[in-house]
Order: sequence, then structure tokens, then C-alpha cells
Amino acid sequence: MRHEAVLLTVGLMIALVPSSAIPVRASPVEIENRILRAITFVKSHFYSAGKFSGFIWPTDGVQSNRTYGDQNALIALALSAYQETHFTAAFYGDLKDAVQSVVQLQTPRGDFCQYYDFQNKTPGRSGKLYYWNAYVIMGISYAAYAITNQVGPEQAYWLPVINRLRMFIDNWIPRYQTPSGAVTFSFLGKPDATDVALNGALLMGLVNVAAFESLWGDRSVAVTFGRYSQRIANWLYGLQETSETSWGFGGFYSNSSKKLQSTLENGFAMFGLNSFYKAASLLLPKVYPTLEPMREVMVAWARGYEAKVADIMGGPANGRGAAGLILYPETTQAVSATLVAMVDVWIDLGPREYWNDSARIYSWMIGHNPHSIDLQASDGSFYSGLDGNGLISTSDLTSTLMALYSFIRAQYVSIPGTYPVPEFTGPAPLLVGLLLGGLIVRALGKRPHGGHMSKINSPI
Repeated sequence: MRHEAVLLTVGLMIALVPSSAIPVRASPVEIENRILRAITFVKSHFYSAGKFSGFIWPTDGVQSNRTYGDQNALIALALSAYQETHFTAAFYGDLKDAVQSVVQLQTPRGDFCQYYDFQNKTPGRSGKLYYWNAYVIMGISYAAYAITNQVGPEQAYWLPVINRLRMFIDNWIPRYQTPSGAVTFSFLGKPDATDVALNGALLMGLVNVAAFESLWGDRSVAVTFGRYSQRIANWLYGLQETSETSWGFGGFYSNSSKKLQSTLENGFAMFGLNSFYKAASLLLPKVYPTLEPMREVMVAWARGYEAKVADIMGGPANGRGAAGLILYPETTQAVSATLVAMVDVWIDLGPREYWNDSARIYSWMIGHNPHSIDLQASDGSFYSGLDGNGLISTSDLTSTLMALYSFIRAQYVSIPGTYPVPEFTGPAPLLVGLLLGGLIVRALGKRPHGGHMSKINSPI
């Protein structure tokens, strides 16, 4: 989910010499082995049957015959994140296999079928703005931007892919974006709704498509998609509790009733808002002359929500309401989303406490939790989470992929380790690409930096 030669996508480059820092005491071998075990597990479940192919979940049930669009998009998300942080094209073929599976599921209307059933040779549902489309756009757009930003010649492969995402956005977003800015999604067996997690995922996807267009495509399209993004971001901002005297301070409510804050939804809200934060000055420079209000959103969330819903060992609870914490189930998906969000908050803002909180979440996932249970199975997959009795022994591909992505992001900021982490290490100077408009996109160093240099390595 790169070529060994790294090509910068912009003209301005500077070289920074590695600075001295206290070395990380913990070995990075543990987390790398966990990542590779998970990737090996996912790779082993690729299935091809003539025209259609994709990754499937290895169960005895009906899902073992199906490849799902949103899960293949999460594979693209995770493998592209691995490629951009490890500078290796070892899994690029697998990444493309996942992308091809998603491409096969697109309909003439631009939306994506839920799955393809290999046994019955039939696609799943389509024809509405179903929830899985948000995850498709998020995963595929991230991969497209990350790879081409690092390896310019790969544009030839990714431009047609982005054009497919543009078709989806053009056909569906203007129709289903409400006056509030939220996008309404359809579900199976439930009423349509403006779901927080889905809008966060879609926001991350829109930002990446817009950034791609700004670099390689049509600037006017980038601005249009930037405005769609701005409206979703403003809706999400409006759901954050800003009163420090409220039980919900810092968190994002599930809806305007302001009765519940879900950890999964909060994680995905931060996915989208962190992405928008990094892209706003490029896509909408006249609208966002300062990023300080968005930084305040991150501070309030990290201190008012993440720190307050953590259990005794650092793992985030399921959510909270006016009556207090809703501790269980602590799902792998929600915990993983929180870990990714916290890593990005530390990258963007820098204080030690955010890195420490991120490190505690990783530690919680590998067994340092109240039940002393490692959420990663021996085969590399991940269990669904924990409840009051201990392990939820079921597993699924989405949980495995979310955990894999979160471990890759954690490793990127030298977790596991000891703070302060190194700013720059490695045998070669760090090359830094600066985008037009003053947006610093990412550094091409193999290991991460300290928080005060945050914007350099931040992926959009």
C-alpha cells in the first residue's frame, strides 16, 4: 500500500542535519514485528477470480466469499502509510491490488458497491450514499496523495484513480451536503443520518483529493472541494463542547441533542479536522489567515476528552454521557482511531503529555490494560476489543486494519520509546518539501521529529 528513490514534489528543498537528542531506550523491533505480522496476515487473504479480486476476511461465514470496498480502502490507507514512513515499495503491489478491488466496485453513478460476492458473482448494494463510501474515499485518497507526494512519477497510476473519486464527489456531495455542512449518509436497516464518524472520514478524504488536485491537477477543483471540506469542518466544530464547566468539555457530541460523546466518533472527527488543519492554509488561504482556533480545538479535545475518558491504564472508554463514563466495550476500532488522532495532535502541537498519552494507548493495546490481554492474536490479526469480562474474542478485518494503521502512525513518532523522542536520526540529512502557499507538507526523514517541528512531517 514506493520506489526506493525519493523524488520531491515541489521545487523548494532544504537539508537539515540530524540533531542530538536523548536516544530512545526501547527497541523499535517489537512494533515493527507487530506491523509486519499484521501485514502478512492481510496479504495472505488476497483472492482473485478472473475479472474481480480483493482481500477477504477468512471466516467460515458468508463474508469469506466477499471482498468489501471499505476494507480494501483501509488496506490502501495502511500500506501507503507504511510506504511513506519506511521508504520501501515492498507492499506497493498489494496496495495496488486493494485499490483495484475498490475501482472494480464503482458504479456508473460514481458510488461504490458494498462488496463483490465471489460465490454468487454479484456485487453488493449501491445506488444511495451509503456509509461505506466515506471510508472508500478516505483510504484511497490518502494513498494517492501520500504516494505521489513522495514518488512523483507515480502520478501516471494515481491520476485515473483520483478522477474516479472526483466523479463520486461531483455526483453525490452537492446533493447530500445539508445546509448545516454535514453530509447525510444511508445505512442498512436504519434511517439516513448525518453521522459524525462518517463525516470525519469523508472530510479526511475530501482534503486529500483537494490536496492532490492542488499539486497535480485542477486548482479550481481543489478550491471547490476545499469549500465542501470547510463546511463539514465547521459542522464538526459546532458539535464540540466548549464550556469548561460542562461534563462534555472538549468532546464532540454524536448529534445536536448533546447527550452522548462516542470515542469512535471522536477519533474520526479528529481524523478529519487534523487533516483540514494541515490543508486549510493551502486550499483556502483567504478564509483561514490563522490556524490558532483550530489548534485550540485540538487542545480542548486532548485535555477535555481523551485524557478524561482514559481508563486507569490509558485506554479510552467507549464514550461518556452526563451520568459519566461508558467504559465498555473498549473496541479495537475506537482505541485505534484515538491513538491515530492523539499522534497527530502531538505532531501538530508538541507538548510532552500528548506523546505520553499516545504511548500509553499503544501500551494498552499490547497488553498493559486492566485485563492484561494483548489485542493482537498470534496470527497477526486483532481481536475486537475488551468488555467487563475480558477479551471480546471475535475479530474482523476492519479492526485489524485500523489497529495496523494506528501502529504504523505510532511507530512514526518513535512509539514505543522514551520521551523526548529524537527530532531527526539516520545516516542522511533530512530533505523537507515545502508546498506553495506556505503549507509544509512532510519531511522525507525515516524517523520522526519533536513536536515543535510538527508541521514538517505531518501528512495531509
